[in-house]
Amino acid sequence: MHLLDLGLQLKLMKMSKIDDLSNYVTVNGWKFELVKQDVDDIFYQCRGATMYDEYHDQVPEPELWVAAMKLETILTKDGYNVNADHSEKGWVEVTVNVKRDEIF
Repeated sequence: MHLLDLGLQLKLMKMSKIDDLSNYVTVNGWKFELVKQDVDDIFYQCRGATMYDEYHDQVPEPELWVAAMKLETILTKDGYNVNADHSEKGWVEVTVNVKRDEIF
């Protein structure tokens, strides 16, 4: 087998693994939707209520954040490189980290 063939096979394996992700995942009663904006912009998202911490910064609902962390753990155990984060207005995202140069 040529090294080029092996590299192509690895790239195809990574893409097929991404294709194996479910469009929706429910964790602790929270329904996360899979969003594929580009080959290197893939994440699960879920929105809860907008909450504020003691510094008046927006934070996710505590139960939603726990669900996002649990989804992060599940996907990590399944072999994905992921990280949970939150943005404004109650949104949390669990990003599936895929670098474009790993695919193409």
